[in-house]
Formats: sequence, structure tokens, C-alpha cells
Amino acid sequence: MSRVILSLAGALAFCICSHAETRTERYTSVARDKNGAEAYQEKHEVLFSDRSVQKANTQYLDPKGHLIGEMTSDFTKMVTIPDYEYKNLRTGTSNGIKLDKNKITLWRKAKNGKIENIDFFRDKFSNDALIVGCQGLHYYLIDNLEHVKEMKTVPVVYFIPGKLDYYKFSLKYDRDDEKYIYLTISIDNFLLRLFSSKLDLKYSKSDRHLVQFSGLSNITNESDQMQNVVIDYKYDSHFAP
Repeated sequence: MSRVILSLAGALAFCICSHAETRTERYTSVARDKNGAEAYQEKHEVLFSDRSVQKANTQYLDPKGHLIGEMTSDFTKMVTIPDYEYKNLRTGTSNGIKLDKNKITLWRKAKNGKIENIDFFRDKFSNDALIVGCQGLHYYLIDNLEHVKEMKTVPVVYFIPGKLDYYKFSLKYDRDDEKYIYLTISIDNFLLRLFSSKLDLKYSKSDRHLVQFSGLSNITNESDQMQNVVIDYKYDSHFAP
């Protein structure tokens, strides 16, 4: 009898595990420069399983709708540091991150095909710091808005593979109102502060969607120079991760 019960329990567990709910969220955004002119557009498609982000694809288009870049991310190893690749179709270059247990590899590929990379190890960094790369910060935040509000300030180590380096930021709770929570990211690096002293994030409380981003963009302009933008996001559904 006990064997029958164990068999039934095992079958039930298998059924539960094999019926993980998967959903795809699609949303778009428009980035505008300091003069209010459209700089580029974004198209996002994100796969969730049981409310945990799995993979994401982001297409970047110029104001005329021409594809200028694409990013593919895999969050299955680690949400905050996904394996990812960004292709700059304007310059013919690419860069990304590869995660192998404790090792974090930043790489970049030049137009001529030359590949450079550098390795970092997670145990090198303080346990108090949030270690992130690419869109990992966003997907950390949608699950941890209350924690950030409680902590007030969270130190961040942010990997930028295009520079083959990392920078230290300070993620801070700013304020909230009935509908939104507002966060700022202070940039500690002197050179980056020449372009922007902080990033501003606005999240919806009800569905945890990123509503607006303001600050230094990871997408360069037509001259391949860094630019500051304001990005407004529009979601196709009411799905909340």
C-alpha cells in the first residue's frame, strides 16, 4: 500500500512540475533625446515560466523603423546576470556576457571579427553588492521593489561588456505615490558622470511594469556616441510577472 501511495505522490509531483505555466509578454517603447526628438524604438518579447523570467529578445529600430540592433538574453542560469548578446547592426560589432558558475566572461567582437574577452569571478565582489548585467537589473527589480524601498540604498556592480569592465552604481529608493515607485541610480564612475549623473526609473505598483526610464542609454546614436534619453514603455497586455 505504501508503494502505491509513493507512486501516486511521485506521479502527482511529475504532473505539477510538467505543467509549469509559461507566458510571453510583449511591449514596446520609444526613446527620445534631450530635445524630445525620437532617437529609437524598442520591441520586447519576454518568456516567463511560473512568473520567472526565462528568455528575452529586444529589437532596436531607428525612427524610420529600420532594425539597428538586437539583444537576446537567457536568464535560466541567473536572473541578475543573464547570458546575452547584443548586436549593433549600424557598426557591425557585438558584445555580451557568458556565465559559467562562478566565472563571468565579458566579450566584445569588432567589425573586423577580432574578439576580446575578460573574466571576473563572483567571489571577488562584496556580498553586500548586487551584481548585474544587461537587463538583469530590471528583472531583479520587478521582484524586489519592496526590498529596495526598505533598504533605501543598494550598492550595484554593473557589468558593461562593450567596455570589458564593470562600474559601481548606487541604487536608491526615491519616493512613491499611489500608483508608482520611483528609483534613482547614481553613477559613481567619473567618466560616465560626464554624460549623466544618474538614471531615473519609474515602476507601476499594480503590475510592476517599468513605465519610464531617463538617463544614459546603452544604445549609441548614429555617430556611435553615448546619448541620454527618456524612454516611455507601452504594454500590450495586463500580464504582470
